[in-house]
Amino acid sequence: MKKLIQTIIVAGAVGFAGMTAGLAQQAPAPFNPEKFFEELQKSGAKVPPNFDSKKFFEDLASRGAQSQPFDPARFFEELQKQGAQMPPKFDPQKFFEDLQKQGAQVPPMVRIK
Repeated sequence: MKKLIQTIIVAGAVGFAGMTAGLAQQAPAPFNPEKFFEELQKSGAKVPPNFDSKKFFEDLASRGAQSQPFDPARFFEELQKQGAQMPPKFDPQKFFEDLQKQGAQVPPMVRIK
């Protein structure tokens, strides 16, 4: 009987460890500003050479963008105010939709329709 209880406890511990490992793998990675701007530049956008992507997102957050999310067009308006240039006929909504389809993360302060 004692051996059966020990086996059940060990099996439960192994199952619990496997379950928590699986959940940990499913947790989304934190948003990476540098990776976001790499993807943006692949689409033809240009940012100034001294552009600080982390500071850009920190500034938006400090102005309340987390609690009042931007739509895609407004997000890119803010970005252009910082000197970024979008390619001709750039569609902000489509850019974010494509980004999500690729499995990349959208900035947390952007609300996609």
